[in-house]
Amino acid sequence: MPSSASRYGRNASARPAAVVILVAALILAACAGRPGPGSLIETDATAPGAKTHEILIATTRKRDTTRGSLFSGERGGGLDHAVATVSVPPDHKPGAIEWPSIPPGDPTKDFTLRSAAYLDDKGFSAELERQLAKRPRGKREVFLFVHGYNTRFPEALYRMTQLKHDSNMPSVAVLFTWASSGDVTGYLYDTNSATIARDSLERTLRALTSSSADRVNVLAHSMGNWVLTETIRQIRISGKPLPARKIGLIAMAAPDVDVDVFKAQLRSSGRPERPYVILVSRDDRALR
Repeated sequence: MPSSASRYGRNASARPAAVVILVAALILAACAGRPGPGSLIETDATAPGAKTHEILIATTRKRDTTRGSLFSGERGGGLDHAVATVSVPPDHKPGAIEWPSIPPGDPTKDFTLRSAAYLDDKGFSAELERQLAKRPRGKREVFLFVHGYNTRFPEALYRMTQLKHDSNMPSVAVLFTWASSGDVTGYLYDTNSATIARDSLERTLRALTSSSADRVNVLAHSMGNWVLTETIRQIRISGKPLPARKIGLIAMAAPDVDVDVFKAQLRSSGRPERPYVILVSRDDRALR
């Protein structure tokens, strides 16, 4: 479905969310390096002007207890959860991720991990409610980000942090990270991992919409849109729809979904309550 600014003009509460996520999606086009080993080693070091962000994590990745890592590119046994606090340096450049060159990084100039912990289902729900309770009623929004192909876990976590920081969004940030291999040669593995993640994304969406959140906004990037559209389809045909009043903006950035497949998904799931926002770039050679 194409987007329409006039349609959103009828709903004043949708406009801020639309602006936030559209800006965030455009930031995805910025170039960034790749993380080195140990990029997620925790540090207590602080820096004047640095800002921290709490990120809730829902994932189908396998846990990795190696120091400097939380989750690997391997598939886990189902849906897992964690929470992380990430520090953004005071001189951060919008659109960039300042990777630590020497672990655990320097908070004056690098993204650094302040803390992280695994959570069970109840712990995830409790942490979600804790963060929502910090916000006034009527403004308790969740921003769910589903990353794309060829993405390592540290990249997914720091990209989510960068999106939250650069867009200055007040929403609770939730990262859904599926088991991408993080290797450009792993397209088939990633496609299968994305397909496997559908049930877990459905569980996550149901958990978010059954919480005290007023609205849940979603941004998917690249192959993450395959997970998202397939999940929306299976929810709609299940006969157990999500509460429409809680679904905000659904934005699809550089969607790696065949257009005929997308049309077939829409035929199965029916017309969405709100139009999807689809963002593409003429410079995207992979999707051309």
